[in-house]
Amino acid sequence: MTLEELKAQAGKLSDIERELLALDILGPDQPSFSSSEIERAWLEEAERRYNDYLAGKTKPVPAADVTARLRAKDSKLNYLSKGCPYG
Repeated sequence: MTLEELKAQAGKLSDIERELLALDILGPDQPSFSSSEIERAWLEEAERRYNDYLAGKTKPVPAADVTARLRAKDSKLNYLSKGCPYG
C-alpha cells in the first residue's frame, strides 16, 4: 500500500478511529505536552467550534445523542482502558 492509499483509507475513518490510529503509530514515545499547551490547544479548538456554530457551519448536538454515539462506539473506546499504553 502506498502512502497516498493509506492516507485515503485513513480519511474514511471516524475521528476517534483516526485518533486511536495515531496513538498506535506514535507508540509510547509520543511527544509530551505541558498542561498549559494542552489547555491552550483545547481553548483554540473550543473557540474554532464556537465560531463555526455562530457562522452556521455546524449545528448543536444534544448531549443524549453524543452519549448514545459514544456508547455505540464503546468497543473502540474500551481500547483506551484495556491494553492501550496511554489509557
